[in-house]
Amino acid sequence: MNRKIYFLLIPLFLFCFICLSEEGKVVKKIEVKGNRRVSALIILSRIRTKVGEPLSKEIIREDIKKIYGLGYFSDVSVDVEDYLDGVKVTFLVVEKPYIERIEIEGNKRLSKEDIQKAMVLAVGDIFREEILKEDLRRIRSLYEKKGFYKVEVDAKWEVEKGKVAIKIMVKEGPRIKVKEIIIKGNKNIPTRRILKVMKTRRAGLFWKGVFGKEILEEDKQRIKDLYQQEGYLEGEVIGEELKYDPSGRFLTITLTIVEGERYYVDGIEIKGNKLFSTEVLKKQISLKPGKPYNPFAVEKDVQALEDYYTRYGYITTRVWGTPFVDARKKKVKVRFEIEEGPRVYVRLIKIRGNIKTKDKVIRREILIKPGEVFDGEKVKRSREKIFNLGYFKEVRVRTQPTDKPNYYDLIFEVEERKTGIFAFALGYSDVERAMVYVEVQQSNFDITNPPTFVGGGQKLKLSATIGRWREDYVLSFTEPYFRDRPLSLGFDLYNTLREWNEYDERRRGGGIRIGKRLTPDLYLSTRYRYEMVRLFHLSGSVGEEIKKEEGRNDISSYRVGLVYDTRDNVFDPSKGKLTGGSIELAGGILGGDYNFYKWRAYYNQYIPWKKYVWSYHVEGGLVENYPPSTRVPLYERFYLGGPHTIRGYDYRAVGPEDEEGNPIGGSVFSLFNLEFKYPIVEVIKGIVFFDAGEVWESPRKIRWRDLKESVGVGVRIKTPIGPISLDYGYALEKKRGRWHFSIGYIF
Repeated sequence: MNRKIYFLLIPLFLFCFICLSEEGKVVKKIEVKGNRRVSALIILSRIRTKVGEPLSKEIIREDIKKIYGLGYFSDVSVDVEDYLDGVKVTFLVVEKPYIERIEIEGNKRLSKEDIQKAMVLAVGDIFREEILKEDLRRIRSLYEKKGFYKVEVDAKWEVEKGKVAIKIMVKEGPRIKVKEIIIKGNKNIPTRRILKVMKTRRAGLFWKGVFGKEILEEDKQRIKDLYQQEGYLEGEVIGEELKYDPSGRFLTITLTIVEGERYYVDGIEIKGNKLFSTEVLKKQISLKPGKPYNPFAVEKDVQALEDYYTRYGYITTRVWGTPFVDARKKKVKVRFEIEEGPRVYVRLIKIRGNIKTKDKVIRREILIKPGEVFDGEKVKRSREKIFNLGYFKEVRVRTQPTDKPNYYDLIFEVEERKTGIFAFALGYSDVERAMVYVEVQQSNFDITNPPTFVGGGQKLKLSATIGRWREDYVLSFTEPYFRDRPLSLGFDLYNTLREWNEYDERRRGGGIRIGKRLTPDLYLSTRYRYEMVRLFHLSGSVGEEIKKEEGRNDISSYRVGLVYDTRDNVFDPSKGKLTGGSIELAGGILGGDYNFYKWRAYYNQYIPWKKYVWSYHVEGGLVENYPPSTRVPLYERFYLGGPHTIRGYDYRAVGPEDEEGNPIGGSVFSLFNLEFKYPIVEVIKGIVFFDAGEVWESPRKIRWRDLKESVGVGVRIKTPIGPISLDYGYALEKKRGRWHFSIGYIF
């Protein structure tokens, strides 16, 4: 007889003998004895015997089984005795031994701490063999996720005086990496597209290529989804072959695919619509008759139709999409059934999740107001603008019904991020070479909220940058909503030094900024600046144009600008526009040593395409002197070339030069950049670019055939130590290339 059953039957028989005479008496008290580590509350929560109810031997028998079922006890018995005109029931338990220590040996690739985190059993727990077996399975699974599929995990234990010592023994074996992935049976979808949707990768420069069975199973589903998206509803992986090389370390994966025939959309039907015409609604649908059928597009089109209704306040409208598949003709008809709801209005707008940031900082970015018709576009744009503040990791929006008919509360839920920075950094770029950078910054500053000074949406920055050819010291402050109005005030103080090949340039000065938000996306800015500029340490090879600028001159100027910004994400935009222009006037009634005016305009657009982003940048400017000044100073002219303008050319290498070949800048410039950005892996994006531009001495000398052009490729990498940018630009005129590289280390 099984030993466990034997020990279970003994207390049951004893109980039946003891409590036959007590059957039916009222239970006055229940106790638990013998437990040292397991709480009595856990035991009592499992039993049916209750104080105040008649004693039942059937229920007691069930209670003993349930206590055994907890797995913590090697013996359970019951004692019943008379107590206060009733009986007292005592459950006597004998705990299993507890774990005194756990030893792990043979682990090299995984730390002891990682293995213990995967286990349920820990030192001090009651020992349970079945849980230990599950822990061994968890350890194997942990190793398999790391690519160790030949791992062996075993355990042995010793029991002495109620204590258990466990030893876990690991034989890791080799790590399995993918040597090659072979796709068979595909005729209509190229292998490269199939490999692109898979997470399993061949070992190479950017991928470790570690094999994972779970990931491979997910890849099979991804391949099936790919075929369905292209109209091959019967396409799937029907076979796999895993072949190890002689060393057992590398694996060749062969997947066999059956594609089937392609299905096409036979027709689109819309029912239930009264508020909007069928023709208008069909424009929101991506599925088109005669095109390949995509079952995933049905879900997207359902969402697109609901979004269209939401845009006009009908947020309770529901849409169902039903495909009707004709397997014989390989055609699919899709019916969209619409249940239109009433127009909904906003009752209250609630902000949740903000601990540091004041409500008003968030509310002033919300475009929709209480009492207005619910506008889905305004809500979406409001979410984008709140996220673009840079204070939050995530911004979510949801609605909540109210007791007022057709009125909903709008709830913005935010998850705050750290906005204060104290950074010491070492950096490198192809322009500045090695740099030391120190910064104290709070982008969510609040001067009225001591001692934390956080939450008011103000911006404070104090930084110092010291490099081989550069020194920057900057103090900057901005209040974006002066007196809670869309009026910004700010100032800048700075002291900068640039050591060019031709001369050294020192600038000391500051500026006062005033701006006003005219519309949610249109911003008017003004700025007054006063600078003391000194050119010194002139090289012996400079021309007369540069020699004229030696010494100190003061610049006093006033600038007015307009900016229109509809970008969805200012940190990594994928759609929208950023355009603007400015005019700056120096000298005259403002004083200073030079009189000039400067025009500048730019236009950026970001266009999403699947997972990719097209973007282009167009910019131009003009600077000219006016009497009594006879020239524009070198440091107010335009220069192009380098990583942020025309890649492939040296910094400031595009534009007019003096008789000695030194750059002296020009009075008019034009710049064009075109980029195509695509994801490589989660933290790496690649770009392909085309740059073109030129700087001319004066508007009269503009010749568009003079444009300097370059093409190239690059990567953008997010790392824990800072962003890495690497571009290779090929200058078409010079027929040579140049790398542009920068990296920052933050401690």
